Amino acid sequence: MAAPHWLRALPGYRLAHRLAYGAAIDPLRRSAAHTRKTVQNYLANATPAMLHIGCGANVLPGWLNTEFEERPPAGGIYLDATKRFPFPDGSFDVVFSEHMVEHVPVPAALKMLRECHRVLKPGGRIRISTPRLEFLAELLLHPTDEHRRYADFHYEVLSEDESVRSPAGIVNDYHRLWGHQFVYDEPSFRQLLQDAGFMGIERLPMNESSLPELRNIENEARMPEGLLALTTMCFEARKAA
Repeated sequence: MAAPHWLRALPGYRLAHRLAYGAAIDPLRRSAAHTRKTVQNYLANATPAMLHIGCGANVLPGWLNTEFEERPPAGGIYLDATKRFPFPDGSFDVVFSEHMVEHVPVPAALKMLRECHRVLKPGGRIRISTPRLEFLAELLLHPTDEHRRYADFHYEVLSEDESVRSPAGIVNDYHRLWGHQFVYDEPSFRQLLQDAGFMGIERLPMNESSLPELRNIENEARMPEGLLALTTMCFEARKAA
């Protein structure tokens, strides 16, 4: 039986699912032949060409949705984003990834972003959403009602049973659970994008963009209303034309 949508949306579900059931994932979806055919078909027909890295349950229509920790969706492919992407240079108009980059070590994240830069067309745009370290500092030092509302959700849904039910427990959860490898603050993530070759780096509100293809694509339904925006920072940047 498939897991319910709310469970699949939780930050730690996909990693645990892969560790427990990875061997049972349809080998066809992992094959080079399947990947090559799917990519060729997508790029031959997509206008614009849009790459979604680590889609999970948030399958976006019109995008090439990719997944690593569970079976890719129909029309999507298996993709290890820490390795060279199976796409030609300059293949995509836009790239999007949400709450994925924090799950790989920093050197692998830089390699992923450099691959995103490579496969974007000149002038192409990337959008990355990731947890923000500043949220944890706010929670510890200057919590608002919204931070306390997040804490109640965290204790009830995200924490392990033995977790400390305090802001200190949440901070430790962010660095210990769900496969998180590095939680970025704004300066460190800007530097990562810059080191990957991107320019025009800007931070934008959740689900807002000057580019229609990049609007309303973050999966806010994964948390109670307003909480994903509270805990997340969203960046866009472009490849030089």
